[in-house]
Amino acid sequence: MANPITSTLPHDVELERSVLGGILIRPELLAQLILDVDDFYDPATRAVFAAMRNLEARRQPIDTALVSDELIRDGKLDSVGGDSFLGELALKVPVPENVHAYALALRQHRLARRAAMECGQLALDIRRREVSGDQLLDRVRAIYAGLVEQTPTLPKRPIGEVVVEVINAVQRDYDRRVKGEAVHTGIPTGLRNLDTLLGGIPRGVLTIVAGRPGHGKTTLLQTIVREAGRYHDTPILYSYEDSDLSFGQRELASATGVATHKIRSLDMTRGEFESFGVHASKASRRRWRIAQASGMTVEQVCADVRSERARAKERGEAMGGLVVVDYLQRMPVDTKARYDQELGRICNALVDLAVRENIAVIAGSQLNRGIENRTDKMPQLSDLRDSGRLEELAKVVLAVHRPAKYEPHADPTLFQVCVLKNHQGEADVRASLHWALETHLITDRRD
Repeated sequence: MANPITSTLPHDVELERSVLGGILIRPELLAQLILDVDDFYDPATRAVFAAMRNLEARRQPIDTALVSDELIRDGKLDSVGGDSFLGELALKVPVPENVHAYALALRQHRLARRAAMECGQLALDIRRREVSGDQLLDRVRAIYAGLVEQTPTLPKRPIGEVVVEVINAVQRDYDRRVKGEAVHTGIPTGLRNLDTLLGGIPRGVLTIVAGRPGHGKTTLLQTIVREAGRYHDTPILYSYEDSDLSFGQRELASATGVATHKIRSLDMTRGEFESFGVHASKASRRRWRIAQASGMTVEQVCADVRSERARAKERGEAMGGLVVVDYLQRMPVDTKARYDQELGRICNALVDLAVRENIAVIAGSQLNRGIENRTDKMPQLSDLRDSGRLEELAKVVLAVHRPAKYEPHADPTLFQVCVLKNHQGEADVRASLHWALETHLITDRRD
């Protein structure tokens, strides 16, 4: 008969495999995790984690090939399921940036297992009349002390170490500025009037760019990734609305000066066609990446970013330092849950991605229709669609505004970006820019 104490001990094999998969994707995580072999319940995952720790102790890289060799050396490769099991592990991790949280959960399972076993054994001893009086209290105290000692904790950095890191960054950037170089604390947008207000798009936080339909939100996002691709690692834009073809046509229009509708219809004058031929190669050399994300959950997007960054690192390249999602309200949600809660869950995942990877994450969003009913059409934070969680989670909120949409005599090319929230700078300010409507090119306003 099965032992009632050990037959249903708390564990989660899928979570254990997710931790191993996260380590294979990002080997540097292993040194950051406070995990022991005993934190794993499943014999196969225990063996794989032990092999990883052995490689770490010998200062060898962590990858599937070397883990496989280590398991062969221990005579355990076949028992865990062979190389196919190792190959599947990297596909098991739903959100690699959450491996720290997964590891904490494993330690909590181990704690629960120990509590179940020791308390269960104590209960059996009591029923057998093998424990009484003071002995019982001593056993309970011993169990409690042991559980407290094994309670999982998060890794922590001394604040002095963080301060030194900031000092070095300030000194480096100051020296560059003294030499006359343009220095921004974030990723430059290429729009001087906007960078002056923001210092660039900040890393490690979620930035929201919001707007009503037809006001140029997507065009601004495309402008930002284009500029980031010139000076930094390769940005990625996940599109939930426009096709690859639409983005490609706008890139060509911005590079050649030929109107987008003329490129689509092939209705070009001879001079426009010559300009197109001369300048089109400029657009073909742009480095940013676009992904058609329709139907992808936020977890899938985050996993894709992690995977792309890991592969790029192996190639000695850099990718995904700027990630743009266009746009929040088109991402899949659980229809059984409240929409505002689902939107908050999506934003939480993007915030976590920005923090864990120390990258800039921008999410496009819609503004409510309520703005249309006000006399003052300037966007406000409360105009964010389902705004509660967005206002709370985003550290920077920008809103696009085209006065010509509401004022008949306004300059149709005037394009304003309103800074509605700025965690490290001034808010309630706006940058006035110029939008060349036919070529979808946003620039600093011309004098």
